[in-house]
Amino acid sequence: MLVLVQALFLLYSIFEYRTAPQVYQYSFCYKLAMLSLVQNAIYFLNTRRSLLSFEFLFFFAFYFTNYVYPIEFYPTDPTYSLFKFKINYNIISRATALSFMAYSAYMFGMSLFVKKEDAAKNERQAHFSKSSIQSIFIIAALSMGIYILYIGRQMFQGYEWYFNPKNYTPLASLAKMMCLLFSIMMWREIKNLNGNNAIYIIAWVMCVLIFLRSGSRHFLLSMLLILICSFSENIKRIPSLAVIVLMILGAALLFIIQRTRIQGWSIDTIVNTFQSVNNGHGIYETFEDLIINNRNLYALVDYADTHGLTYGRNMLTGILGIIPLGGKLYSYFTGIDQTFLQTSHITTYLAKSSYGLGGHIVADVYLSFGWKGTLAIFTAFGCFMGLIIKYYKKNQLCYITYYVMIASSIFMNREFLLLPLRDIVYSIILFKLFTSKNKDSDKEYEQIPYNSNSDI
Repeated sequence: MLVLVQALFLLYSIFEYRTAPQVYQYSFCYKLAMLSLVQNAIYFLNTRRSLLSFEFLFFFAFYFTNYVYPIEFYPTDPTYSLFKFKINYNIISRATALSFMAYSAYMFGMSLFVKKEDAAKNERQAHFSKSSIQSIFIIAALSMGIYILYIGRQMFQGYEWYFNPKNYTPLASLAKMMCLLFSIMMWREIKNLNGNNAIYIIAWVMCVLIFLRSGSRHFLLSMLLILICSFSENIKRIPSLAVIVLMILGAALLFIIQRTRIQGWSIDTIVNTFQSVNNGHGIYETFEDLIINNRNLYALVDYADTHGLTYGRNMLTGILGIIPLGGKLYSYFTGIDQTFLQTSHITTYLAKSSYGLGGHIVADVYLSFGWKGTLAIFTAFGCFMGLIIKYYKKNQLCYITYYVMIASSIFMNREFLLLPLRDIVYSIILFKLFTSKNKDSDKEYEQIPYNSNSDI
């Protein structure tokens, strides 16, 4: 039944895209936003999946990067924030329909594999051995320690450090990836680690505080999402109302970090940040980092329509990022500037901005392959996520992949579709590399009575 409903949504979304108004139309954008809410309500009521899941987190960010601006901001404040950069406003309705179609394709693909949570009763569960977690912890601590010694006090210069490309070394990538992998494994088994709990938790908190102080919101958010989702799934279910409160508080925290990493940490900066919320668009202001990326959708759809498609060139960074120096080597041998290998760099280039404007997950695919390619790729993305959701509780590698996707569920909406790819590949390689010699590493399954922590 769910597959049929999502198929109908998909067919309707294609119709809406093909017949979308050629000028901005409030009622049209509002209708699609409401239909998107209904579409998700049907999915969660049928699957009984938790709100602290990839699906809800991804939808939450998708909604803010596609629907809030056209129905809440454009009518009263069309040049809000980064929308001050010139765009073709006539494309808003069709671009919104494109996003609705892409999301419907993703939902259809996912519904082909995701079943009701009750179906997982008494199935074997994937676990990580204590020795595996200990091995990952040691490597994570060493790589993090060496990186901090290498960077020194520069790491705490906030905005200046965060946007200095010289600080993104292979050592930095290793440190972040090991911390991410350790977080996924540790919080999965926190109830079974006995005496090591305190050491692991203290180390995790220190890691989070270090990157909080450095201004790295993406990594901070990734670590917090892993904690909250894993806690709700493996320890105690967090009620739906508490989930909403946590997301608002999380958005407020990231909003403060955004302002303080530019203006510096101080009480005055924090007070001024909240005053700007009161004097602006209310609670929507705290989600500014998501809303402003809606501009990139309009800019890139318009660019693709007038200048043609790139046929995957702007998506190459997601693939080349797996290979150390892959982007630089590709640029060197092909003569193509690295600016044109990543969607977020293209938006900045087109706007002639002195700072990065970010990307957009739907525009990323549309710029490469048009609306038909968007339809096919988002359907494939939905199938991929459906398979991961189906098997992540039973398989270690699927579990790691699922939580890497959770870690990227928010930021991938404002960047590009393949953003999590490198983290997935590296996490699996590092896991296999540093746990393959553990004698009990093959004890990944345990028969555990199902605990329905996933009701909405």
